[in-house]
Amino acid sequence: MLHSNFSAHRGYCDSGWTYFNETEACYKNFFWATFHDAENLCKNFDGHLTSIHSYSENSFVAELAKSGLRMTDNEQSTWIGLVRSNHLNSNWTDDWMWTDGTKVDFLAWAPDEPNNWKGKQRCVLV
Repeated sequence: MLHSNFSAHRGYCDSGWTYFNETEACYKNFFWATFHDAENLCKNFDGHLTSIHSYSENSFVAELAKSGLRMTDNEQSTWIGLVRSNHLNSNWTDDWMWTDGTKVDFLAWAPDEPNNWKGKQRCVLV
């Protein structure tokens, strides 16, 4: 999910974007892509995959993700900009960073997450 401050102008977003008052930014779900392709697409819009800094922003992003594309028949998700900062560190709960460079000051993991599924968990879906 793209989070762009550049798209927001006095509470208004371009068509297809959703404005969130708390962050004064516009958000948009795009087609399904790999994490890296999604982040690069966001950069083309002068943004990044979204970073989440509060419970209300997390709820907003989760609701917006429900309107996105299905990953499987039963699941709808979207990439956010949370990535593992040190691939060699085994501390899975403290080893994350946002692709936009903002401080990781809010996390709301699902039960038993993160779990390094199949030893390959590096990026995060909501």
